Amino acid sequence: MLSGVLQVHADQLNGVTEQHASMENDIATIQESIAYLTKGLGDTRMICDWQGAELEEIKAHTGGHG
Repeated sequence: MLSGVLQVHADQLNGVTEQHASMENDIATIQESIAYLTKGLGDTRMICDWQGAELEEIKAHTGGHG
């Protein structure tokens, strides 16, 4: 009887442990996605800054008419 109860608790604990590991894995995946998106945003910002500078240079050479 007691061993059956202990087995149920052990099974529940194993299930919780597996869920915890799965959640940690999900969190790691989300963190990787955030890092990827952050890098992408940084790259996009650099491109926009570069294009803005190019536009300003064109305007300077054309008398302000880009």
